[in-house]
Amino acid sequence: MRTRTRTRFLGAGPAAVTALGAATVAYAAGGHDDAPRAVQHTELVGRSILPAETYRPGSAPSGHFLGPSSPIVPPFPGQPVQGFSGVHRKADGSYLVMSDNGFGNKPSSPDFELRVHRIVPDFPAAGGTGTTRLASGGFGLSDPRGEIPWTIWRDGGCADKELLVNLMAVPDPRNVGGLGAFFTFPFVTIEDVEIVDRSTIAVLNDNNFPAAGGRSATVPDENELILLRLDQPLDVARELLR
Repeated sequence: MRTRTRTRFLGAGPAAVTALGAATVAYAAGGHDDAPRAVQHTELVGRSILPAETYRPGSAPSGHFLGPSSPIVPPFPGQPVQGFSGVHRKADGSYLVMSDNGFGNKPSSPDFELRVHRIVPDFPAAGGTGTTRLASGGFGLSDPRGEIPWTIWRDGGCADKELLVNLMAVPDPRNVGGLGAFFTFPFVTIEDVEIVDRSTIAVLNDNNFPAAGGRSATVPDENELILLRLDQPLDVARELLR
């Protein structure tokens, strides 16, 4: 039996990411009438960046199977703390983030180590963009006994979605993002949404290290974490706020 649930919040999962990703197709700040409209007012209240060339200290070199066309010439001096495809916010304000699946495909990724990292974003009290740092507390992912057959599929219900934010035109009256009255989050792979509290969500991009194309055609994208404040509290289970 399939159930249909109506929801007006973004939780962690593919449906949530789809709702946010769809919001990037148009730019409302430029006055385009066909831009998607959010159902409530959203404001950028925090932004923190993890530099693209952030490597785990003491880790093995990587990228030996990548071609020479990368913006950063491989091999790399360590394991990159690269694009994230999963996130969980801890009570201390740090985030556990799961690294993406290597360098884009299996042939290019034999020397990439899957890992869950712990990062600590910085949101300056005076506003503006802070710098995210890699902290201790991460752990590696492995399956030495072959317990996971990787035949993973999902069967579930349907969920109606309501657009919360147009990521190509986020109101930024305090110029937190440094781009003016509207902040843009121009990334193709936005794979992480986390509920910070009932009125705040965190959104992270997958920078597809060492790729470029989000904010520059030639400079590798960085890992960005932004906080969005909603004017209507989210209807979420208490367990999700722990």
